Amino acid sequence: MNHIFSFLTLSNLVFLCIAVVMSLVVGSLWFHPRVFGNVYARWMGLPLPKPGQMPKGMASTFIAEVVSRFLYFGFFTVFFYFGTNNQESVTLFTLLFVIIIFYAGLVFPTQLSQIAWTKAEKKAVILIGGNTLLQTLIAGCIWFWFFI
Repeated sequence: MNHIFSFLTLSNLVFLCIAVVMSLVVGSLWFHPRVFGNVYARWMGLPLPKPGQMPKGMASTFIAEVVSRFLYFGFFTVFFYFGTNNQESVTLFTLLFVIIIFYAGLVFPTQLSQIAWTKAEKKAVILIGGNTLLQTLIAGCIWFWFFI
């Protein structure tokens, strides 16, 4: 199956689900009150959630993570399988390099513009950006582990 949607097999969707779960776990830990949660809430001007209170946007966050990881897996597959004619040339280093360039050129500017148009403190982009970069790196490593 050497076509653009070759990553849509059942076993690959299992790894997509693993990437989504890992992303949600990393995000939950990253924004936990004992890590960066209190700082993030203060910088964004958000009220602190009460203990045990599930954030209101958890369902939409889950859907966004599924779509995001699906697009990342599709991007990685298209870029490496069809952008290079040699699958063996894909190394973890090249994948991480592409992720950082992809993040710096597309994702980070979008996050920066979102912060610029809100009343949030501008340094909040550091927390949001760090979390997104870490999640993207983990998704890339999962893709690399399974697809290569």
